[in-house]
Amino acid sequence: MDHPTQRDCDHSEQLNVRLGKMYAALSASNEAILRAKSRDELFKWVCDAAVHGSKFSNASILLVDPGTKWVIAVATTGASAGIVRKNRISVDDSLPEGRGTVGTAFRTQKPCVTNDFLNDERLRPWHDMARQAGWHSAGVFPLIQKGQSVGLLAFNSFEKNEFDNEMVALLQRVAENVSFALDNFQREDERLAAEKQLRDSEARFRSLTELSSDWYWEQDAQFRFIRLEGRSVIGGENAAPESYLGLARWECGLETDEGWDVHRATLFAHQPFRDTVMHRQLPDGTRRYISVSGEPMHDGDRFIGYRGIGRDITAQKHDEERIQYLANHDGLTGLPNRMMFSQLLNMAIQLARRYNRTFGLMFCDLDRFKIINDTLGHEAGDKLLREVASRLSQELRSSDVVARLGGDEFVILVQEVAESEQIAAVARKILAAISKPVTLSGQECRVTASVGICMYPAAGLDEQTLMKNADMAMYLAKEQGKNNFQFYSDSIQTMSLERLTLEASLRLALERREFFLEYQPKLDLNSGMITGVEALLRWQHPELGIVMPTQFIPLAEETGLIIGIGRWVIQEACRQNSAWQQEGLPPLCMAVNLSARQFFEEGLLNDIATALATTGMNPELLELEITEGMAMQNIDNAIRMLRAMKEMGVRIALDDFGTGYSSLAQIKRFPIDTLKVDRSFIRDLTNNPEDRAITDAIIAMGRTLSLTIVAEGVETKAQENYLRDHDCDESQGYFFSRPTSAAQLGEFLRAHVATPRVR
Repeated sequence: MDHPTQRDCDHSEQLNVRLGKMYAALSASNEAILRAKSRDELFKWVCDAAVHGSKFSNASILLVDPGTKWVIAVATTGASAGIVRKNRISVDDSLPEGRGTVGTAFRTQKPCVTNDFLNDERLRPWHDMARQAGWHSAGVFPLIQKGQSVGLLAFNSFEKNEFDNEMVALLQRVAENVSFALDNFQREDERLAAEKQLRDSEARFRSLTELSSDWYWEQDAQFRFIRLEGRSVIGGENAAPESYLGLARWECGLETDEGWDVHRATLFAHQPFRDTVMHRQLPDGTRRYISVSGEPMHDGDRFIGYRGIGRDITAQKHDEERIQYLANHDGLTGLPNRMMFSQLLNMAIQLARRYNRTFGLMFCDLDRFKIINDTLGHEAGDKLLREVASRLSQELRSSDVVARLGGDEFVILVQEVAESEQIAAVARKILAAISKPVTLSGQECRVTASVGICMYPAAGLDEQTLMKNADMAMYLAKEQGKNNFQFYSDSIQTMSLERLTLEASLRLALERREFFLEYQPKLDLNSGMITGVEALLRWQHPELGIVMPTQFIPLAEETGLIIGIGRWVIQEACRQNSAWQQEGLPPLCMAVNLSARQFFEEGLLNDIATALATTGMNPELLELEITEGMAMQNIDNAIRMLRAMKEMGVRIALDDFGTGYSSLAQIKRFPIDTLKVDRSFIRDLTNNPEDRAITDAIIAMGRTLSLTIVAEGVETKAQENYLRDHDCDESQGYFFSRPTSAAQLGEFLRAHVATPRVR
């Protein structure tokens, strides 16, 4: 039997010492595992304990990225720790680097060691690194969680044969303890993550309910509130949500339009409900509206209550009420509109029929509103309409109804009037109220109205008939000079039919070339020469014959047809004047009357320019006549238009002068060339001292302003002599020549040129 040598004893002693230190290291690592409060702390203490209790050059914990299969050193301790951190290792066995001890241990889930690093062919890719670090043996132990390799516990040693069976078993236990600790940490992390997720979810829920106008609620099986989250306005904005806990919804001061029985039936049936509208009257008198939706909650088959959301819809309800109001009221005046008035009128008809009552219906239309709207602007027109609406409302009883149909048309329902004189008195009050002055765009204006009246049941039994007959009566009031009222009668219907027929014919007259011009010459009282002519519009109706301008011009003004007709008159007058000159007649000034609506039409300047350009007539031979009343309606706008015409080179005449009560200061502002003395002053010129005084004053004023003075309506020799003796420049009237056709006037002009009139 061989006895152990001293060398064997020394080696055995060293082995025992080393194992003792490793057991101490194991104990230290176990203590570290128990004391560690985080995974990173665990890794560091285990590595430190392993290195301090052995000759290992380093101890490392490596985690594997499952996607890339690359190893990451999350903790390493020892002399060669820096080399480990820089080293890139893979566990992918398709790569040479993946077939070493690290990859093998990871895949097999068993320890993998080498006791002669530099002669191990598996580790050839790391031989240079091992020489640099001084490694001669290495051991790798898998870290396993839930049956899967997640990382490795790796050791490198400066000595060969460092990893015998006892050392491997010891380190395997360390790896198992670390794996167990990792599993506990993961479960704890998962628990903490779940708790954090719940806290975050609750925080988000609370944040959203705080930011939102909605609120969340829950009720128990007896429908009492057990939770209210968010900005609850059950009792108003300042009411605390918790003050309603323990109460049912119908105990919170809320009401529903259907009553609580309907809502309770839904709850008792455990049915969901959606967008149920409830409201509450607040102490300040305002009403709050909420919309509530809910669904039943169950614990298995057991009903445990309701949960849902609520929303303040007060603004939405107010918007709906506003929309409903706008649908039934005029947006400008706030009066009922046509649709709402139709409902009220039909209701009045039903009541009158049932109780054998009478009532009156009035159509009220402003006179010459379009002129005000066009001259002063739409803002002034809107102000006028609002003022008229206010005045009408003030003059009527609370039981009466005034509505705006559109434009400048108002309609009035006067309830329970037994006699026509009663409603006539109302009409007089309305006309007086409307005619009061109103300031528009800094100017004091007066406006009048035409009113048509019909009575139920005498003038109609239904809405359509009553409205039509009141409208016809209103048009009769306009034809009777405006600023008056007229009752409907059977004769009005006949007149209205004639008017409709005339209007229909008038719309086709221009297209059918039924209009023509006649011309009346003007005489120079000093030279006896013809200085110009005035174009006068005529209508040759195919059935009615010649229709006088007084019959169709107002209708053309009212319907707007005067714009197209007036354009044709300017064009035709310029064409005829140019034709006379081409026939060898001397140049004459051609006067053309402008209507009020035409004068303020924006396209007028373009119509004038087009007529002059297409006919080639000299602008100085065109004289445009406006009445004094037209100029006084809107002085600033009139001056603007007249100056634009003057810039084109045409002449301007102020017709019917003396009837518009304009002052010398106002006349001085107008860029006019001619004053035409109204025929009303010429008619009794030789017999009426007042007419003579007015005529003399007009002539003197014209002389002062260097204007041409023309007297209209001269019918006698005495009138002509007086005008000549008092320095009037020109005369126009039947005494010299009646209006005549273009052909006849051409012959007249030729004869007059050959033999001038002797004074």
